[in-house]
Amino acid sequence: MDICNIDEYSLENKNNDQQISNGLEYPLFNILEESIKTNIEQLLNEVPGWISDGQMCNLYIEKFGSAFTHYSRWGFTRISQMFSKLPELCCVHFSNNDIKIFSSKNHTCDIHKKSEHDNMESRIISINVKKKYNKESCENDGVLEKFLKNDPYLETPLSDCFLGREIQNFELKINNSFNVNVCGVDTSIIPTIICQCIDQYHEFQKLLVDMKNFYFINDSKLLFDQNIIMVNHTYAYFLDDFWFRGIVTDINLGVIKMINIDTGSMHTIPFEDIRLLHIRFAQLPVQSFICKLHGIDSIAEDELLKIIDKKCSIYVVSTDQRNKSASVKIKFMDSVSDKYLNDEWVESGIALPDSDEE
Repeated sequence: MDICNIDEYSLENKNNDQQISNGLEYPLFNILEESIKTNIEQLLNEVPGWISDGQMCNLYIEKFGSAFTHYSRWGFTRISQMFSKLPELCCVHFSNNDIKIFSSKNHTCDIHKKSEHDNMESRIISINVKKKYNKESCENDGVLEKFLKNDPYLETPLSDCFLGREIQNFELKINNSFNVNVCGVDTSIIPTIICQCIDQYHEFQKLLVDMKNFYFINDSKLLFDQNIIMVNHTYAYFLDDFWFRGIVTDINLGVIKMINIDTGSMHTIPFEDIRLLHIRFAQLPVQSFICKLHGIDSIAEDELLKIIDKKCSIYVVSTDQRNKSASVKIKFMDSVSDKYLNDEWVESGIALPDSDEE
Protein backbone atom coordinates (compact mmCIF):
# COMPACT_ATOMS: atom_id res chain seq x y z
CA MET A 1 0.00 0.00 0.00
CA ASP A 2 1.44 3.35 -1.00
CA ILE A 3 1.32 5.93 1.80
CA CYS A 4 0.01 8.56 -0.59
CA ASN A 5 -3.07 6.40 -1.25
CA ILE A 6 -4.06 5.79 2.37
CA ASP A 7 -7.35 7.52 3.13
CA GLU A 8 -8.38 8.59 6.61
CA TYR A 9 -11.54 6.47 6.54
CA SER A 10 -9.53 3.26 6.24
CA LEU A 11 -8.56 3.67 9.89
CA GLU A 12 -12.16 3.46 11.03
CA ASN A 13 -12.24 -0.20 10.07
CA LYS A 14 -10.18 -2.23 12.54
CA ASN A 15 -9.95 -5.04 9.98
CA ASN A 16 -7.57 -2.82 8.02
CA ASP A 17 -5.15 -2.65 10.95
CA GLN A 18 -2.85 -5.40 9.74
CA GLN A 19 -2.96 -4.18 6.15
CA ILE A 20 -1.91 -0.68 7.19
CA SER A 21 0.79 -1.99 9.54
CA ASN A 22 2.33 -4.09 6.78
CA GLY A 23 2.80 -0.79 5.00
CA LEU A 24 5.57 0.44 2.79
CA GLU A 25 7.91 -1.48 0.58
CA TYR A 26 10.68 0.34 2.46
CA PRO A 27 10.18 0.43 6.26
CA LEU A 28 9.36 3.91 7.53
CA PHE A 29 11.58 3.16 10.54
CA ASN A 30 14.63 3.00 8.22
CA ILE A 31 14.05 6.41 6.66
CA LEU A 32 12.60 8.43 9.54
CA GLU A 33 14.83 10.97 11.32
CA GLU A 34 16.60 9.56 14.38
CA SER A 35 15.54 12.52 16.55
CA ILE A 36 11.86 11.88 15.80
CA LYS A 37 12.14 8.16 16.51
CA THR A 38 13.85 8.92 19.82
CA ASN A 39 11.14 11.41 20.81
CA ILE A 40 8.33 8.99 19.93
CA GLU A 41 9.92 6.15 21.87
CA GLN A 42 10.59 8.34 24.90
CA LEU A 43 7.06 9.73 24.98
CA LEU A 44 5.38 6.33 24.67
CA ASN A 45 7.61 4.78 27.33
CA GLU A 46 6.94 7.56 29.85
CA VAL A 47 3.15 7.51 29.56
CA PRO A 48 1.58 4.55 31.42
CA GLY A 49 -0.85 2.46 29.43
CA TRP A 50 -1.72 3.93 26.06
CA ILE A 51 -2.07 7.29 24.30
CA SER A 52 -5.03 8.11 22.12
CA ASP A 53 -4.64 9.41 18.61
CA GLY A 54 -6.10 12.75 19.69
CA GLN A 55 -3.80 13.16 22.71
CA MET A 56 -0.52 12.59 20.90
CA CYS A 57 -0.10 16.11 19.45
CA ASN A 58 -0.73 17.86 22.78
CA LEU A 59 1.58 15.55 24.72
CA TYR A 60 4.32 15.95 22.11
CA ILE A 61 4.13 19.76 22.27
CA GLU A 62 4.17 19.74 26.08
CA LYS A 63 7.24 17.52 26.25
CA PHE A 64 9.35 18.65 23.29
CA GLY A 65 8.09 22.18 22.63
CA SER A 66 7.30 21.62 18.96
CA ALA A 67 4.26 20.51 17.00
CA PHE A 68 4.17 16.96 15.67
CA THR A 69 3.48 17.56 11.97
CA HIS A 70 5.78 14.88 10.60
CA TYR A 71 2.92 12.53 9.74
CA SER A 72 1.60 14.95 7.10
CA ARG A 73 5.08 15.35 5.61
CA TRP A 74 5.12 11.61 4.90
CA GLY A 75 1.70 11.69 3.27
CA PHE A 76 -0.45 10.54 6.21
CA THR A 77 -3.65 12.32 7.24
CA ARG A 78 -3.58 11.16 10.88
CA ILE A 79 -0.91 10.37 13.45
CA SER A 80 -2.17 6.83 13.94
CA GLN A 81 -1.67 6.14 10.24
CA MET A 82 2.01 6.99 10.57
CA PHE A 83 2.42 5.12 13.85
CA SER A 84 0.88 1.98 12.37
CA LYS A 85 3.89 2.01 10.03
CA LEU A 86 6.28 1.93 12.99
CA PRO A 87 5.84 -1.51 14.61
CA GLU A 88 9.43 -1.23 15.85
CA LEU A 89 8.28 1.55 18.21
CA CYS A 90 4.58 1.10 18.84
CA CYS A 91 1.38 -0.91 18.47
CA VAL A 92 -1.84 0.70 17.25
CA HIS A 93 -5.24 -0.69 18.30
CA PHE A 94 -8.39 0.40 16.49
CA SER A 95 -11.83 0.27 18.10
CA ASN A 96 -15.22 1.81 17.56
CA ASN A 97 -14.58 4.41 20.26
CA ASP A 98 -10.90 5.29 20.04
CA ILE A 99 -7.51 4.60 18.51
CA LYS A 100 -4.99 3.48 21.13
CA ILE A 101 -1.22 3.77 20.68
CA PHE A 102 1.01 1.58 22.88
CA SER A 103 4.76 1.35 23.29
CA SER A 104 5.96 -1.85 21.61
CA LYS A 105 8.32 -2.38 24.56
CA ASN A 106 5.47 -2.56 27.04
CA HIS A 107 2.79 -4.15 24.90
CA THR A 108 2.51 -6.95 22.36
CA CYS A 109 -0.14 -6.68 19.66
CA ASP A 110 -1.93 -9.82 18.53
CA ILE A 111 -1.88 -8.55 14.98
CA HIS A 112 1.91 -8.70 15.01
CA LYS A 113 2.12 -12.30 16.23
CA LYS A 114 3.27 -14.43 13.33
CA SER A 115 3.76 -18.05 12.59
CA GLU A 116 7.23 -19.51 12.30
CA HIS A 117 6.89 -19.35 8.52
CA ASP A 118 5.89 -15.68 8.67
CA ASN A 119 8.77 -14.89 10.99
CA MET A 120 11.22 -16.57 8.63
CA GLU A 121 9.76 -14.61 5.73
CA SER A 122 10.03 -11.42 7.76
CA ARG A 123 13.69 -12.11 8.52
CA ILE A 124 14.38 -12.70 4.83
CA ILE A 125 12.69 -9.41 3.93
CA SER A 126 14.65 -7.64 6.67
CA ILE A 127 17.93 -9.02 5.36
CA ASN A 128 17.06 -7.98 1.82
CA VAL A 129 16.19 -4.46 2.99
CA LYS A 130 19.50 -4.18 4.84
CA LYS A 131 21.37 -5.33 1.76
CA LYS A 132 19.55 -2.73 -0.32
CA TYR A 133 20.52 0.04 2.08
CA ASN A 134 24.15 -1.09 2.17
CA LYS A 135 24.62 -0.91 -1.60
CA GLU A 136 26.24 2.00 -3.36
CA SER A 137 24.15 5.17 -3.48
CA CYS A 138 23.39 4.71 -7.18
CA GLU A 139 21.54 1.50 -6.25
CA ASN A 140 19.95 3.01 -3.16
CA ASP A 141 17.54 5.45 -4.74
CA GLY A 142 14.32 3.46 -4.51
CA VAL A 143 12.62 5.29 -1.66
CA LEU A 144 13.08 8.85 -2.90
CA GLU A 145 12.49 7.86 -6.52
CA LYS A 146 9.22 6.18 -5.57
CA PHE A 147 7.90 9.38 -4.02
CA LEU A 148 9.09 11.55 -6.92
CA LYS A 149 7.54 9.56 -9.76
CA ASN A 150 4.24 11.43 -9.52
CA ASP A 151 5.58 14.67 -8.07
CA PRO A 152 3.38 17.56 -9.28
CA TYR A 153 6.22 20.12 -9.26
CA LEU A 154 9.25 18.32 -10.69
CA GLU A 155 9.83 19.09 -14.38
CA THR A 156 13.21 17.39 -14.77
CA PRO A 157 13.40 13.69 -15.73
CA LEU A 158 14.35 11.50 -12.76
CA SER A 159 17.24 10.13 -14.81
CA ASP A 160 18.79 13.62 -14.69
CA CYS A 161 18.46 13.92 -10.90
CA PHE A 162 20.83 12.63 -8.24
CA LEU A 163 18.63 10.48 -6.00
CA GLY A 164 21.28 8.73 -3.94
CA ARG A 165 22.19 9.30 -0.34
CA GLU A 166 25.81 10.36 -0.74
CA ILE A 167 28.19 11.43 -3.46
CA GLN A 168 31.49 9.58 -3.76
CA ASN A 169 33.92 10.63 -1.04
CA PHE A 170 37.32 12.15 -1.65
CA GLU A 171 39.83 9.29 -1.64
CA LEU A 172 42.44 9.54 1.10
CA LYS A 173 45.31 7.14 0.52
CA ILE A 174 47.65 6.03 3.28
CA ASN A 175 51.19 7.47 3.12
CA ASN A 176 50.02 10.23 0.77
CA SER A 177 50.10 13.97 1.41
CA PHE A 178 47.35 16.44 0.52
CA ASN A 179 47.03 20.21 0.63
CA VAL A 180 43.96 21.33 2.56
CA ASN A 181 42.21 24.29 4.08
CA VAL A 182 41.18 23.69 7.70
CA CYS A 183 37.47 24.56 7.90
CA GLY A 184 36.69 23.56 11.47
CA VAL A 185 37.96 21.86 14.63
CA ASP A 186 36.43 19.82 17.43
CA THR A 187 37.99 18.89 20.77
CA SER A 188 34.84 17.64 22.54
CA ILE A 189 35.76 13.93 22.36
CA ILE A 190 38.75 13.23 20.13
CA PRO A 191 40.71 16.15 18.64
CA THR A 192 39.57 16.31 15.02
CA ILE A 193 39.74 18.78 12.17
CA ILE A 194 37.49 19.28 9.16
CA CYS A 195 39.52 19.75 6.00
CA GLN A 196 38.67 20.91 2.52
CA CYS A 197 40.87 19.68 -0.30
CA ILE A 198 42.55 22.54 -2.17
CA ASP A 199 44.33 20.28 -4.64
CA GLN A 200 41.06 20.37 -6.59
CA TYR A 201 40.40 24.05 -5.92
CA HIS A 202 39.81 24.99 -9.56
CA GLU A 203 37.43 22.07 -10.12
CA PHE A 204 35.45 23.07 -7.04
CA GLN A 205 35.26 26.75 -8.02
CA LYS A 206 34.08 25.74 -11.47
CA LEU A 207 31.40 23.58 -9.84
CA LEU A 208 30.09 26.55 -7.83
CA VAL A 209 29.98 28.80 -10.89
CA ASP A 210 28.31 26.13 -13.01
CA MET A 211 25.71 25.41 -10.32
CA LYS A 212 24.92 29.11 -9.92
CA ASN A 213 24.43 29.58 -13.67
CA PHE A 214 22.48 26.35 -14.08
CA TYR A 215 20.04 26.90 -11.21
CA PHE A 216 19.53 30.54 -12.19
CA ILE A 217 17.86 29.20 -15.33
CA ASN A 218 16.55 25.81 -14.18
CA ASP A 219 15.66 26.52 -10.56
CA SER A 220 11.94 25.81 -11.02
CA LYS A 221 12.58 22.60 -12.98
CA LEU A 222 14.31 20.97 -9.99
CA LEU A 223 11.61 22.06 -7.54
CA PHE A 224 9.80 19.16 -5.86
CA ASP A 225 7.34 18.52 -3.05
CA GLN A 226 9.30 19.52 0.07
CA ASN A 227 7.16 17.19 2.17
CA ILE A 228 9.30 14.28 0.96
CA ILE A 229 12.72 15.74 1.77
CA MET A 230 14.62 12.89 3.40
CA VAL A 231 17.32 12.89 6.07
CA ASN A 232 20.76 11.58 5.05
CA HIS A 233 20.16 12.38 1.39
CA THR A 234 22.06 14.84 -0.79
CA TYR A 235 20.39 17.91 -2.31
CA ALA A 236 21.25 21.30 -3.76
CA TYR A 237 20.55 24.31 -1.54
CA PHE A 238 20.65 28.08 -2.00
CA LEU A 239 22.59 30.32 0.37
CA ASP A 240 24.22 33.75 0.02
CA ASP A 241 23.57 33.98 -3.72
CA PHE A 242 25.19 30.59 -4.45
CA TRP A 243 24.05 26.99 -4.81
CA PHE A 244 25.81 24.29 -2.81
CA ARG A 245 25.74 20.53 -2.30
CA GLY A 246 24.61 19.32 1.10
CA ILE A 247 23.27 16.41 3.13
CA VAL A 248 20.15 16.85 5.27
CA THR A 249 20.92 16.01 8.90
CA ASP A 250 17.62 16.99 10.55
CA ILE A 251 14.20 18.46 9.79
CA ASN A 252 12.27 20.39 12.42
CA LEU A 253 9.87 23.32 12.74
CA GLY A 254 9.82 24.14 9.05
CA VAL A 255 13.59 24.38 8.61
CA ILE A 256 16.23 21.95 7.45
CA LYS A 257 19.66 21.42 8.95
CA MET A 258 22.27 20.63 6.33
CA ILE A 259 25.97 19.99 6.22
CA ASN A 260 27.85 21.34 3.22
CA ILE A 261 29.67 18.30 1.86
CA ASP A 262 32.39 20.42 0.29
CA THR A 263 33.26 22.70 3.23
CA GLY A 264 31.96 20.80 6.25
CA SER A 265 29.97 23.83 7.44
CA MET A 266 26.50 23.49 8.99
CA HIS A 267 23.53 25.57 7.85
CA THR A 268 19.84 25.97 8.61
CA ILE A 269 17.96 26.23 5.32
CA PRO A 270 14.27 26.98 4.69
CA PHE A 271 12.30 24.40 2.72
CA GLU A 272 11.86 26.72 -0.26
CA ASP A 273 15.64 26.90 -0.84
CA ILE A 274 16.08 23.15 -1.39
CA ARG A 275 16.18 21.58 -4.85
CA LEU A 276 17.07 18.20 -6.27
CA LEU A 277 20.71 18.00 -7.30
CA HIS A 278 21.22 17.64 -11.04
CA ILE A 279 23.25 14.55 -11.85
CA ARG A 280 25.95 16.60 -13.59
CA PHE A 281 26.90 18.13 -10.23
CA ALA A 282 27.37 14.77 -8.54
CA GLN A 283 30.51 13.85 -10.47
CA LEU A 284 33.07 15.79 -8.42
CA PRO A 285 33.85 13.84 -5.21
CA VAL A 286 32.98 15.32 -1.83
CA GLN A 287 35.63 17.96 -1.09
CA SER A 288 35.64 17.92 2.72
CA PHE A 289 36.58 15.18 5.16
CA ILE A 290 37.16 14.61 8.87
CA CYS A 291 40.66 13.99 10.19
CA LYS A 292 41.83 12.75 13.56
CA LEU A 293 45.14 14.21 14.74
CA HIS A 294 47.53 11.28 14.78
CA GLY A 295 49.28 10.64 18.09
CA ILE A 296 47.22 13.16 20.09
CA ASP A 297 44.78 12.26 22.86
CA SER A 298 43.78 15.81 23.83
CA ILE A 299 44.76 19.39 23.06
CA ALA A 300 43.78 22.87 24.21
CA GLU A 301 40.92 24.11 22.05
CA ASP A 302 42.39 27.62 21.82
CA GLU A 303 45.52 26.21 20.23
CA LEU A 304 43.60 24.16 17.70
CA LEU A 305 41.43 27.15 16.76
CA LYS A 306 44.58 28.89 15.50
CA ILE A 307 44.75 26.62 12.45
CA ILE A 308 41.21 27.36 11.22
CA ASP A 309 41.21 28.89 7.72
CA LYS A 310 44.91 28.05 7.39
CA LYS A 311 46.35 26.28 4.37
CA CYS A 312 48.04 23.14 5.57
CA SER A 313 49.59 19.94 4.34
CA ILE A 314 48.38 16.67 5.85
CA TYR A 315 50.08 13.29 5.77
CA VAL A 316 47.68 10.32 5.97
CA VAL A 317 48.84 7.75 8.53
CA SER A 318 45.72 5.56 8.48
CA THR A 319 42.14 5.63 7.23
CA ASP A 320 38.78 4.56 8.62
CA GLN A 321 36.54 3.74 5.68
CA ARG A 322 33.55 3.04 7.89
CA ASN A 323 33.58 6.49 9.49
CA LYS A 324 34.98 8.16 6.36
CA SER A 325 37.85 9.71 8.27
CA ALA A 326 41.62 9.56 8.48
CA SER A 327 44.35 9.85 11.09
CA VAL A 328 46.79 12.52 9.90
CA LYS A 329 49.84 14.56 10.71
CA ILE A 330 49.55 18.23 9.85
CA LYS A 331 51.78 21.24 9.23
CA PHE A 332 51.43 24.65 7.61
CA MET A 333 52.03 24.67 3.87
CA ASP A 334 54.49 27.57 4.15
CA SER A 335 56.44 25.96 7.00
CA VAL A 336 60.18 25.56 6.37
CA SER A 337 60.41 22.88 9.05
CA ASP A 338 59.94 19.19 8.36
CA LYS A 339 58.39 18.70 11.79
CA TYR A 340 54.64 18.25 12.00
CA LEU A 341 52.47 20.29 14.38
CA ASN A 342 51.38 17.05 16.07
CA ASP A 343 54.93 16.51 17.34
CA GLU A 344 55.47 20.16 18.24
CA TRP A 345 52.27 20.27 20.30
CA VAL A 346 53.20 17.14 22.24
CA GLU A 347 56.80 18.24 22.84
CA SER A 348 55.70 21.66 24.11
CA GLY A 349 53.06 20.18 26.41
CA ILE A 350 50.16 21.80 24.55
CA ALA A 351 48.80 18.36 23.65
CA LEU A 352 48.77 15.03 25.46
CA PRO A 353 50.05 12.06 23.46
CA ASP A 354 47.83 9.13 22.56
CA SER A 355 49.45 6.06 24.09
CA ASP A 356 47.50 3.76 21.76
CA GLU A 357 49.00 5.24 18.62
CA GLU A 358 51.96 3.51 17.13
